[in-house]
Amino acid sequence: MRFSPIVPPRRPLFGRRQEPPVVIVPTPTSEERRLIDRIIRHAGYRESR
Repeated sequence: MRFSPIVPPRRPLFGRRQEPPVVIVPTPTSEERRLIDRIIRHAGYRESR
């Protein structure tokens, strides 16, 4: 199963270990933040049965 094209190897077979890619966390703009706040506020107003 080592040379299976479907399952990639767990480690690279040669060369230096690659660094994991840098994760960029997007920051919402003021309009997006306002929209998120409105959605959360609207979801909080649900009436209980």
